[in-house]
Amino acid sequence: MTIKAKKTLYIKLGERGKYERGCIEEDDTLRLGYEEVPDALCRQSRWDEVALRLSEGKDTGAATRHANQIRLFYESGSDTLWITFYRGLLWWCFSEPEVTLLEDSSKTRPVIGRWRANDAKGSPLQTSGLSGKLLKLQGFRGTICAVQEREYLVRRINAEKEPNVLAAEAARDSFADTIESSIAFTGETSNCW
Repeated sequence: MTIKAKKTLYIKLGERGKYERGCIEEDDTLRLGYEEVPDALCRQSRWDEVALRLSEGKDTGAATRHANQIRLFYESGSDTLWITFYRGLLWWCFSEPEVTLLEDSSKTRPVIGRWRANDAKGSPLQTSGLSGKLLKLQGFRGTICAVQEREYLVRRINAEKEPNVLAAEAARDSFADTIESSIAFTGETSNCW
């Protein structure tokens, strides 16, 4: 299994992780709160109105950022790689684009297949073995954001080595070949005397 992703997004599954267990262990869904935002406005792509509704009593810049996060939830395609962190692991999935409005006015999207916390070789994606640049997403104060370390993330999921590791291994192998050739050459010359 090798994955490709047109876009990669981090999602915080509820304030203080309140949706994590349900989404990952039970439902295989993505879930978004923002219960105060009408689903109809989002389905009609009326994002200015969503931002206006969110700005009541808040700064308009923050409201626009929140509206943009909701928009990502509603408009990202099935080729978007979604990630989150839960119980010391990096979890990832792809999701169908259809959004369902729940009774509490939160919204869900179904995961394609299931949430996964292993790489292509079956090794767990433990947070202790991940780049600090990727892990800093855990401190993100919003709900959804783009993953800046997309290439690194996809390589980790695909169980591919980092380019600098490959370069170091190639240099090591080249050095070993040079040493072997030198030893063989030295040995041949010694036999001539």
